[in-house]
Amino acid sequence: MPAHPISRLRDQLRTDFVSDWPPGVHPVHEWCAEPQFFPGASGLLSEASWSDVKPTARGVTDQFLPAPHRGVVVIGHNLASLDSYNKVLSGEINGFEKTWRCLRRLLADVSPREVFLTNACMGLHVAPNDTTPPRKTRDYSRRCQDLMGLELELFNPRLVVCLGGPAARMLAKVADGLEDWSGQWNFQDLENSNARTVPNCTYGENSFTAVVVQHPAARRVDSKARQLDTQRITHASQPPNREGCDRSCSGSRSLKPLSAD
Repeated sequence: MPAHPISRLRDQLRTDFVSDWPPGVHPVHEWCAEPQFFPGASGLLSEASWSDVKPTARGVTDQFLPAPHRGVVVIGHNLASLDSYNKVLSGEINGFEKTWRCLRRLLADVSPREVFLTNACMGLHVAPNDTTPPRKTRDYSRRCQDLMGLELELFNPRLVVCLGGPAARMLAKVADGLEDWSGQWNFQDLENSNARTVPNCTYGENSFTAVVVQHPAARRVDSKARQLDTQRITHASQPPNREGCDRSCSGSRSLKPLSAD
């Protein structure tokens, strides 16, 4: 019987992320309570509705939920600072409420059971706050890209949602069809070139649509911009038929037309 995708990913963490960390970046030294983003937890959700998703409520477990296939992969930038992650482990905080609140809105028309939550960077960085970009080296970035490729292979998503520019730029280095996301750009650049949503991206034999949205922690993002991001995801996430996802898609609502950008 094939190993569970999360077991495969954790095996790769143990193999490829043993040493050679960038200065100030540390490995995830202990799994945290479910649900949370990978690599801290499995990144899988059991709830049928986003209103029922409570970070860390299920505790730490190595009994993984069934993995969604042709579902939705959500990629953040990095898990947390080392200090914040230790607070999650101790129970001082349950996670980042702003991020989860934003996810509930962005993915309102996607069943949580369809979703895998992960990050582009696999380490915990020492920084004064969680939004400070972690340091990277060329070798560390390559290993993170290799792991992202394995995630795309194992989950074979129909949709990949990138939370912010750094995750989108890394995905552009891993998958084909995302040339507009390479190099330096801002969100207005992508708006002008109609490249916030990119269909027919490929990784190996797998194809998917990619959407990049403003990171939940981004400042000066108004409610209208968040609403448009939600509509982009809703529009792109609709399965081609009821068998579009191998896990239950109950709880998803009817789709609204995408507003013009």
